[in-house]
Amino acid sequence: MGTLAWGVGLAAQAAAHVDGSVRDIVMAASGRRVSEIEWDLLMQIRPEAKG
Repeated sequence: MGTLAWGVGLAAQAAAHVDGSVRDIVMAASGRRVSEIEWDLLMQIRPEAKG
């Protein structure tokens, strides 16, 4: 749940930068991290390989 919350927070920061309400390079950089969080979440829900 912590990873999901972190991803939602990063997405909100990126959205604030894109819509112009907060013009800060940190907010723009945060948006680049969302895909990493998506990957982490996918790896947490994948079925384990059996063999």
